[in-house]
Amino acid sequence: MESNWKLVLLLWLGSINAEFSDDWSKLQCTSQNTCRECIQQPSCAWCTKPDFSGNSRCFHLISEDSNYCPPEYSYNPDNMLMILQYKSLSRPRVSPIPAESYTHRPTSSSNTSLEEIVQFAPQRVNLKIRARERYTMHAQYIQVEEFPLDIYLLMDFSKSMEGNSEKLTRLADSLAKVVPNITTNLRLGFGSFADRTFQHAMSLSTQTNQFSSLVKKAVTNNFNASGSLKTGVLPVNSTAGLQAIMQAIVCKQYISWRENARRVLIFASNLELQSDEIKFANYDLCNWGGGSVNVARINEKVKQNSINLLFAVTADQMSNYKKVQDKIEGSYTVMLTPDSSNIVEMVKEEYNKMSAVIQLKDNSSDGITINYYSNCLDPSGEFKKTDRCENVKVGDIVSFKIEVEVTRCPRDPEDWKQRLQIYPIGVNETMYMDLEMLCSCQCEQKGYVENAKECMGAGTYKCGICECNRNHFGKHCECSSEHMYNFMNTLSCKRDPEDTSVCSGRGICICGKCSCQRDTIYGKFCECDNFSCPLSHGKICGGRGTCDCGVCNCKSPWNGDACEKSVLKS
Repeated sequence: MESNWKLVLLLWLGSINAEFSDDWSKLQCTSQNTCRECIQQPSCAWCTKPDFSGNSRCFHLISEDSNYCPPEYSYNPDNMLMILQYKSLSRPRVSPIPAESYTHRPTSSSNTSLEEIVQFAPQRVNLKIRARERYTMHAQYIQVEEFPLDIYLLMDFSKSMEGNSEKLTRLADSLAKVVPNITTNLRLGFGSFADRTFQHAMSLSTQTNQFSSLVKKAVTNNFNASGSLKTGVLPVNSTAGLQAIMQAIVCKQYISWRENARRVLIFASNLELQSDEIKFANYDLCNWGGGSVNVARINEKVKQNSINLLFAVTADQMSNYKKVQDKIEGSYTVMLTPDSSNIVEMVKEEYNKMSAVIQLKDNSSDGITINYYSNCLDPSGEFKKTDRCENVKVGDIVSFKIEVEVTRCPRDPEDWKQRLQIYPIGVNETMYMDLEMLCSCQCEQKGYVENAKECMGAGTYKCGICECNRNHFGKHCECSSEHMYNFMNTLSCKRDPEDTSVCSGRGICICGKCSCQRDTIYGKFCECDNFSCPLSHGKICGGRGTCDCGVCNCKSPWNGDACEKSVLKS
């Protein structure tokens, strides 16, 4: 019996909460005064009907019936997604994204050339969305077989690395021999830094034997001779390893990073990586856009250029670089050991991990929230909130649902249109989203009338209401700035400064003037009416005259205070 009462109580409380929620949603609509404010609230629509007689032009779509505002006058913009570019995924093995997932889909997909690899789709979309509402779209990623791989080896040739020279040589040999087993579409390149000099020695190339030979020669020349590395074309007056990392990332014309390759930068060193901001002597070097560098700036450039940074460091520096790794997206740390083949196996393992993980990121700004959902290749599993899926193999297609929400409209209308980027980490492919926030109404943008008669010639008639000029206010712009004082101070609506009520208690003070309660009450202070006159024979003014502000205007031949006397009588 007790459990039944609990159930009834829960149902009753639930109905109260639901009713409160509905009332609150309705209040959120009816409290909005303009069309743009209205449509920035969920489930609210604006009525533009000229002779509208409802309580509020902004109304709740669910709470109000269809007769509240005729459909032709109801403004309720819909969220809409358009696919502007859709290149088919390379080697798809499952059904493509269903066409019904989109509001609009191109009549035909772009053909993918044999040279072009497409791993992420769609490539460009246009989304129109209202504030405080969510829209969900679909995207797919495929792991492509034989995906091209670029590896650039950046070696520390400072004095402290002299005892590790053999490790560097073995590392280069193993890279050239073992890494081709990962993909035949491999290119290797290398450079070095020593104290205050970064040297780029070999651009990314398929000549793996030449790579090993040049690295061995460079190591020998550096550690067995007093001079620094003599090969290379890019000497720079910089300090420590951070600058070398930055230049290896951004100097594409020297490094020759490919656009559609998995990019790996291996940083081999035993020096503590300096994290303090350091100034560059040449601010325009490789057009990277700055005169200083720190770990945060490295992270920024790693993301922009889709590079996976691998730190191959000695045992004493592992903890230091682990901390740096946490601050650089998509970076890894491996130990540099005497067994260079083991190091390359670790590099291979880390690369396989990177290839087996798909994680989506974006550059959304404040006021825009993007959430990701996926079943991560589990066809029987529900889509859960995650931007990351693991154990992705060649040929697998991972499906994502991307939920976009504009939490608020920016103050500047120029920010109502933004281009967002959604991209898989470490893959040089991006979905561009042209986001248009529906923060204002069409009737506020065109078709409005300035200095309209509906606004007493002192305002613009938009969406059925008046937007008054700077010096006017009121529902119909009937108030001017000269009335502002009296609007704030109702003294001008009182017959006597000592009065406790305005407009004789029979009206309201608007713009310093009394607006009386009804037509039968009038006067500057609503002090007059047509019914407060003496009675005669139970009638106002005896029924023989009209009452005007407490005085009877008698008809001939009657007179007297109540028109009770006749001039014909003696």
